[in-house]
Amino acid sequence: MNEKINKLMSQEDKAIAKAVAEGRVDPRTDADQLGTLFPQIPGQKYRRFIKDYSRVKYDDLEAGNVRAEDFDRKHCDTVIIPWLQKDGLILCPIFTTLRPGKTLEEIVSGHHRAFSSNVIWPNNEIPRFILDDDIYECDMHGNVTNPVPINPNQKNYISVVSKMQSNPTTRHKQYKMRDRAQQIHSLIKIDSTLQGLIPSGHTLTNSEGDRELWDKIMDAYVPDQFLGKGARTESFGIFLKMTDDKVLPVTEAAITQILINKNVATGIPRTGRRKKRLPFLKHYCEETNCLIASFDTNGRNIEHKLEALFREAFWRGEFNGYPAGLSIGVVLSIYNPATSLAELNKQRLEAVEKLQDVNRRFVQSGVVHKSKQILVKWAEFPRQLKMNPNDRGHGVTLHAPDDVSCGKTGVLDRDNAWCSGDFDDWPTVAWTN
Repeated sequence: MNEKINKLMSQEDKAIAKAVAEGRVDPRTDADQLGTLFPQIPGQKYRRFIKDYSRVKYDDLEAGNVRAEDFDRKHCDTVIIPWLQKDGLILCPIFTTLRPGKTLEEIVSGHHRAFSSNVIWPNNEIPRFILDDDIYECDMHGNVTNPVPINPNQKNYISVVSKMQSNPTTRHKQYKMRDRAQQIHSLIKIDSTLQGLIPSGHTLTNSEGDRELWDKIMDAYVPDQFLGKGARTESFGIFLKMTDDKVLPVTEAAITQILINKNVATGIPRTGRRKKRLPFLKHYCEETNCLIASFDTNGRNIEHKLEALFREAFWRGEFNGYPAGLSIGVVLSIYNPATSLAELNKQRLEAVEKLQDVNRRFVQSGVVHKSKQILVKWAEFPRQLKMNPNDRGHGVTLHAPDDVSCGKTGVLDRDNAWCSGDFDDWPTVAWTN
């Protein structure tokens, strides 16, 4: 065997021996870890080597995963954290790489383990295997067949494949259709033909031929997930609405900054022990005579968390002491947002239509306070795309429905894009998150 490869294997043996001595798992004997070390595409398998094992501070790591969202906090709380607490340690060290010129190590696999460990053991360093930067061709048994590393462009491609093929079992966070769509986009960005699967110069569109091509792509890169015809069709539809961008979580800090920029009350008490934002019916801006809500568009949230809550309080007379002209504003984030800005803006438009439906029902049912109609007057959409600088968040002003009896849901003034449906012409603000 080549001397260079022998050295890499010896280096890996020593690193794994250090981890095993601490009671951790040898990744070469664990099916969940093999996809990272032995990534595979149709007709060719590859080998990545571990060059070191040690522990690293969580703050010295950065996310490098291939999911639409970097972390799923619910999954961490309900699955990973209880698992770690039961084991008492991270049994499977995370994988990282350190790119030339970088100061932070990029997590290849183990984002949820690292995050969860930092939640329950914030003073503990994270055990990690650091991967060698080079990747080699190997046979189907994992034996390196060419001691010359693959070229940089191919290496970038196989690095994504390596991330895609991790997390195969229920003990790990499963990839969703949105994640798989983002992964395929990442591969296409590196190689637009997907190693010859897609004709050169061709862009996948919503056509019967491309739907059949999608089956071949999924068979090659996601062979064990979403196998039925219906699931494949659904995943293809999601792919067409996605890009290789990622979703930016909407934090409480981001919501606060939006409200500050809008010159309305943030709803966070300045005194006392409570630091959480006041709930909708108590979040009142005296200067603008406005109640303020903040939530996402999941399910019927607009109808339940805004309309129903307000109606119940209104008919109980809870707002009798408020001045005339009371209105409602909402900071509204999109649930499961598309990573294509055009598709995300369509989702925002759909949300505005739902808010206008609420206004129509308010008019129809006589939600009037001191002779003034109560309406949802404004909505602010936070920035939700991590890498697209053109997504700066959007603000919109809603006006009263102009003809409720005919079923119209209202229009905005001529200067507002609601009339034309051109969302890009809406007034925009760059939020600081």
